[in-house]
Amino acid sequence: MHLKTLATALICLAFSVPSAQAQSIQTGAIDGVYEGTLGKQQIVLEIGTVDSHRNDRTCTQVPEQTGWKTVCLNHDNGPDQPIEGRYFYQRHGVAILVEGTILPDGSVRIQEYQDRKPSGAEWRLRFHNNTATGFFCRCDVRDRADADDPATNVSLTRVSNGFDSGLSSSEPERRAPDQAYYDLLLDFPLQTSAEIRVSEGAGYVMQTDERFKVSLPHLTRFPDVKVMDRVNGGLARRFKRARLDASFCLQGIDFRGGEWEQKLRVAVFTDTVLSIVQESSYYCGGPHPDAVTEPLVYDMRTGRLIDLKDIFRVQHESAILEDGVVPAGPAHSLLLKLYRRHYVKPSDECEMEDFNSDTTVKMYFDQGGLVIIPELSHADRGCGPEVEIPYQELRPFLRK
Repeated sequence: MHLKTLATALICLAFSVPSAQAQSIQTGAIDGVYEGTLGKQQIVLEIGTVDSHRNDRTCTQVPEQTGWKTVCLNHDNGPDQPIEGRYFYQRHGVAILVEGTILPDGSVRIQEYQDRKPSGAEWRLRFHNNTATGFFCRCDVRDRADADDPATNVSLTRVSNGFDSGLSSSEPERRAPDQAYYDLLLDFPLQTSAEIRVSEGAGYVMQTDERFKVSLPHLTRFPDVKVMDRVNGGLARRFKRARLDASFCLQGIDFRGGEWEQKLRVAVFTDTVLSIVQESSYYCGGPHPDAVTEPLVYDMRTGRLIDLKDIFRVQHESAILEDGVVPAGPAHSLLLKLYRRHYVKPSDECEMEDFNSDTTVKMYFDQGGLVIIPELSHADRGCGPEVEIPYQELRPFLRK
């Protein structure tokens, strides 16, 4: 699914910092990404000191049919302490918001938050020489100095000084200040299926991150090894992005949780075309849940996303099928015409006029023909079902 990264959360929280405390925490002694254990569980923590002039406002990007949109929420009870961060258990991969303050003895009290309110879970840590040690409990750690149960001990090592005070997401193609956080999030063993053979010389396996139920194929055999490697490189980048998107959507706007479900299938795999269809339904926060279909169509003669000028006679300029979206131009007009020819109104409330030159159109190849998907507004989406154009009907419009 083209989720320019899923998931992206920008947390902006207002607070005031006493001057004495501010002096003690602006040294960079805490800021960074840590990995280690909480009891027997592997965790990753990103934590640092934050600006005292942030707005009491939370923004994030959420996916929609035609890309991404920014959603912002205002709140009156946001964290107001001078230390902020997030952490995740490796086996879950979904971040939990934390905030903290310096105690008189120099240790740090860290509180976990759910739905912008303290959950009752707290940590007490001492930071020293790139390590953080202490304990976890469901108590007020100010009343305790040590853990009374080894299963609650916390032992962490700083692996990076990078800290993003916005706690924003990363795109796989770009390095973030806290890149170690995302590298560790993705450092999780994948489940690999048995090989699926489509012909004597072509096959693939499905790779899945079981935490998020996100999958993409990885080609295992193809006559042209260079083409296969190029396709696998593109699929690997998409897989990273999809895993990050799922993680942030499950985290939800304002760390309030979300839902994510994805189905994927390889629709066509031949010596000329690899056509993959991702169908995702999700709720990352905001007014309503949503769903999106995102095709990936590769030209197996080049190993790159398919260029519609190599497919349709009417298309003379390059038109790359990014995320299955047909660029404006002759091919778009042709597919819209074919769609209207096969369109059957799902209800009397739907109108043919809903589909015009401004309508976003996606396409992919399936076993029976070329599938066209118009993208309408959320309220009108039921009026734009997929339509399959049989290959026999499509043939006159194709190049050799």
